[in-house]
Amino acid sequence: VSAFRSEAQLSARLAHPNIVQVLDFGRVGESYFLAMEFVEGMTLASLMRRLWAANIDIPTRLVAFIAQEILSGLHYSHAGARDGDGNLLRVVHRDLSPVNVLVSCNGEVKITDFGVARALHDTETALSQSVVGHAGYMAPEQARAHEVDERSDIFSLGAIVWELLAGEPLFRRDTQSATLMALVSVDVPPVSSRRTLETGWDDVVARALQKEQH
Repeated sequence: VSAFRSEAQLSARLAHPNIVQVLDFGRVGESYFLAMEFVEGMTLASLMRRLWAANIDIPTRLVAFIAQEILSGLHYSHAGARDGDGNLLRVVHRDLSPVNVLVSCNGEVKITDFGVARALHDTETALSQSVVGHAGYMAPEQARAHEVDERSDIFSLGAIVWELLAGEPLFRRDTQSATLMALVSVDVPPVSSRRTLETGWDDVVARALQKEQH
């Protein structure tokens, strides 16, 4: 309940068009609830599965738009959200993945589920006490339960963009342990090895997917 309340309090501070808004927190009997903005549409994961099943390459302009919208939401959580005293929160999502991105019928792109997010406040990094998040998208330092910061979310976004362009999973394997091993040890192939792309995509994606924090 304490963690649930903390999520509600933190999420309520994230008022941005690219973040699903938490509207209320309460209890009915012994059941606690979050009242959240309703987004009519589907998860990015569902959209990707449908397009892959139909063997459709997602247009690069659409990938760029989705990435830009996610980045806009991340920028606000990292460098815009503030507490009641006006202090910068520096909220790191720590579980950014296609299932936690919603795409509405009107073309909106919204990040959701800040359940394992951390507010860094004035600290440089946060130390993970355990491995949390979707294994195929977490940053290597998070997979090792090391310190995380805003760059960890950028790595997750890089993995999403690689998959949107390539039309296949990047790190995901048959088991979670195999996925984590691939995440920390496998060299990421240039996304242009999977399809013909405009100049620049390889550099952008490779920068986001650096295994070491710089």
